[in-house]
Amino acid sequence: MTKSRILILLMTALALATGCSDDEATTTIPPAVPSDDQLLAGPESGKQFVRWNSVGLERVHASGATVEGWCYPAQETNLEILLMAGYSVPVGATPGDSLHCSLTVADTTYSQTDFLPEGITWNDSVIYWCDTSCVHIPPGSSAADICFYWYNPASGEFKQITTAVVETHWVAKTLHFSRYILGQKRSAN
Repeated sequence: MTKSRILILLMTALALATGCSDDEATTTIPPAVPSDDQLLAGPESGKQFVRWNSVGLERVHASGATVEGWCYPAQETNLEILLMAGYSVPVGATPGDSLHCSLTVADTTYSQTDFLPEGITWNDSVIYWCDTSCVHIPPGSSAADICFYWYNPASGEFKQITTAVVETHWVAKTLHFSRYILGQKRSAN
C-alpha cells in the first residue's frame, strides 16, 4: 500500500472519528488568498488590494507568520510581527480578565492579516497598524492613498476603514477582531 493511500485512509478515519459533516465544511471564513469575487468586490473598479513586497515577505518568513500573547486589562499589550504589522490593546479594552490573542499573516501574496480570536469585541478601540515599507504601493499612488479594509463574513464584502499614515505606518482602530487587508482608497466613502 502506498504512503499516499495510507494517508487518505488515515484522514478518512480521522474525519469519521471526529464527526465531520458537510455542514461543517460550509464556512464564511475567507480563503488565504482573496477569491476572484472578493477581489472584484474589493476597493472598486480601477483600484486594487496591495501585495507584500520582498521586505514584507522576508519578515513573514522570519517570524513564522504569527505572534501570540495574552491581553490583560491591567496593562497595555503589544503584539507585532517583526515591526511589520501589529496591534496595541490599551488598558481597559479587554472584555474579560485575560484573553489569548494572536496576529497572523493570512496571506503571503496580498497584505492580509488576521487578528484573533476572530469576532471578539472590545470595550475600547484597539489600535492596529502595518509598516508602509512592507507592501507594493501601486504606481501613481502614495501611502496616503492606501487604507485598511476588513472582511465581513456575513456579507462577504470588504469594508473600508478610516486609516491614518503615522510616520511609516498605516494606523487604524477597531472594536472587533477580524481579517484586514490594505488596498487603495475608494473614490467616495
